[in-house]
Amino acid sequence: MKPACKNEPKPGWYARLQGNEIDLKCWRRSLNEPFDPVAIKLPDGQTALRSIDFEELHDASEVRERALILIGRLNGALSLWNGARSVTFGGIVKIDETGKQHTWIFAEAAALEMRIDVMSAALVSIGSDGKPLPPSPPTPSQPQDWNRLAQENDDVSDLLDHFGGADNWFDIYKTIEYAGIVVGSPRKLEKLVDKSIDANNLKRNANFYRHARQVKYPRPEKVISLKEAGPMLAIVVRTALSFIVSNPEQPD
Repeated sequence: MKPACKNEPKPGWYARLQGNEIDLKCWRRSLNEPFDPVAIKLPDGQTALRSIDFEELHDASEVRERALILIGRLNGALSLWNGARSVTFGGIVKIDETGKQHTWIFAEAAALEMRIDVMSAALVSIGSDGKPLPPSPPTPSQPQDWNRLAQENDDVSDLLDHFGGADNWFDIYKTIEYAGIVVGSPRKLEKLVDKSIDANNLKRNANFYRHARQVKYPRPEKVISLKEAGPMLAIVVRTALSFIVSNPEQPD
């Protein structure tokens, strides 16, 4: 018997993903049926993304436009969730009713790097009789929940998109800006973020570096590196997402 959560190719549109196999595996582990979107391995071994966003589209160019937005958003969600590095769009695949695969290749390309796989741990609950309890009903993964939230809120979508590419000071700054928008204001964000993280200083550093040390943006008293900024930024983003989940109404 096949596992209930195993993702199988179905007729329809897919966006092929390119990247390090370690990260592609993270996508397949994190994005599972019966929720949306879903990452699967196609019969040819390629990893591909399926989404209800693609279902009513008529040509590969339309699917590409939707896929680029979705992949950017999910890169942010998966980076925040389990540290996955960004993957890129690698073309469009359509599986017809006979199972035949049709492929469209566009200009996007990916740079790969060697990394070590880290296995995900599985939690098993034990009953009073000492035997494993049956698994709980499946629930959406955190990235799937964040993606659904982003579909309903453009600011959350932009937040995840910029965080997904935040290996530079410009995107770090934009991520912090959108985090402030999501919670209602930059001042509210500063109050919400854990006090061990100086969100205001992080923003000042990003502003200083992205403006190439202009006089208008003086060097912060406490200078941080890009490497230090990454984990701090993740806490800021998690704070903003937790706030919007707990306060689904648009902030004042």
